[in-house]
Amino acid sequence: MESDTVLFHKRPLAGAAAGAALGVLVATLLPSFWIAIAIAVPSMVLGVFVCRKRAGWGLLLILFALLLLRVSAVPHTGPVGRYTLVGTVAEEPELSAKKTTVVLKNVQVDEKPIGTRVRLTLPSSSLRYGDTIRVTADLEEPNNSYESAAKGIFSVGTANKFVLLSHGDDAYGTLLRVRRYYAEQLDAMYGDQAANAKAMLIGDRSDWTEEDTEQYANLGILHIFAVSGMHVTALTTVLGYFIRTGRRGVDLAIMVFIAGLYCALTSFSPSVLRATCFVFAL
Repeated sequence: MESDTVLFHKRPLAGAAAGAALGVLVATLLPSFWIAIAIAVPSMVLGVFVCRKRAGWGLLLILFALLLLRVSAVPHTGPVGRYTLVGTVAEEPELSAKKTTVVLKNVQVDEKPIGTRVRLTLPSSSLRYGDTIRVTADLEEPNNSYESAAKGIFSVGTANKFVLLSHGDDAYGTLLRVRRYYAEQLDAMYGDQAANAKAMLIGDRSDWTEEDTEQYANLGILHIFAVSGMHVTALTTVLGYFIRTGRRGVDLAIMVFIAGLYCALTSFSPSVLRATCFVFAL
């Protein structure tokens, strides 16, 4: 007698995960955007038809095609050498006691856009998402090919100083302001342990020193301060237990909204965002 249990490798979620991984992997190896087009378009069309009978395989083909196009569409060259750049902070900066790491978008060299993002290490500062800066930096090619493919970062570098030109906000910046407000509330609640609370709850280690990081790493407990899929699982499990309006669509909408706010609180950490997408797909 056959079991009614659906095997994991036949589930749509498994096909989606495989398609996403395969799309990024193949795109990092393709030399040309037009080759990606030639592979992705038939794959996407075929995926739509396959989805009607075998959702898992269809999703694999569709996500493979989308990730292939997304990664291959990014220019695979960036400036190398000493340049004066003007760009806008594209993500929440990574802050520490001695340095700030930022990713710049809309980067211009001599008032000409270069079409790629740049990751810079600067002296410790209070930069925020949406700040436009001018900086003279020594740039080189990144060592991390996956970061280049996924985020469009094809130059990395360091600089000793920068000039803040302006600040502009958008919807994403508004969500990040929610994160900063929540961090301020944690500061008020936890006092001298606020740095650990922020690291554990929202992944904010900006108040940590290098000695703190080294100490927790030596103790073998650094992993408990990393926001991850475990946080999302706990959150959605509790929400699923208490949110029961009797209408599945309404329940799901409420859970997605709250989980989306948590993604904003973690500055859209890839691990949290990935787990949130897969939990709701499941």
